[in-house]
Amino acid sequence: MTRKWVEVDLDGLRKKLKRRGIRYAIFEPLQNALDEDVTRVDVTLPRPVNGSTVLTVTDDSPTGFRDLADAYTMFKTSYKQIDATKRGIFNLGEKLVLALCDEASIETTTGTVRFDAAGRHVGRKKTAKGSIFTGKMKLTIAEWEELCEAVKLLIPSAPVFFNEQEIPSRKPIHEFEATLPTVLANEDGELRRSMEDQRAALQPPSERMRNDI
Repeated sequence: MTRKWVEVDLDGLRKKLKRRGIRYAIFEPLQNALDEDVTRVDVTLPRPVNGSTVLTVTDDSPTGFRDLADAYTMFKTSYKQIDATKRGIFNLGEKLVLALCDEASIETTTGTVRFDAAGRHVGRKKTAKGSIFTGKMKLTIAEWEELCEAVKLLIPSAPVFFNEQEIPSRKPIHEFEATLPTVLANEDGELRRSMEDQRAALQPPSERMRNDI
């Protein structure tokens, strides 16, 4: 049997991720949805019961996950890495969210993948459009409250509903154009720093986080 060069201890990763705080647990699936041509994103995160709750993020993207393997393959080449307007170019963030979950599933236009104690299970069930991410995770009340407050800070590029309440849209006080540093892939797929003209007026936190991971 051929063994892979590198393995990931999810429990160890989970413990180390806690030092970063947990806001990315909700920002990551949200920004993945907003990277697509969505007209609405619904997020639910009920108050934890006995220290556990379920995060659900549903969008109506026409394409959904173009490649289901993107959901579980770290650093896989992504179509986003040649587009400066996209956030998730490293194909890493959603795996960090999975590390926080006891169980999770992604149902999309190209199939379904479920994660549990027994491992990863890929199925044929598909959505007509969009994706549904579900993750069961351990949260304290304080952590849940932090996530609820963090979502309210977003300025989403499409309507986002959190626990059935729409996050209010806000108009920028002033707009200006600037040249910002970003990371894009060259013709060999290698990521290089680049300068792209982008509209920089009051970008949402998820946009500013694009190169954090």
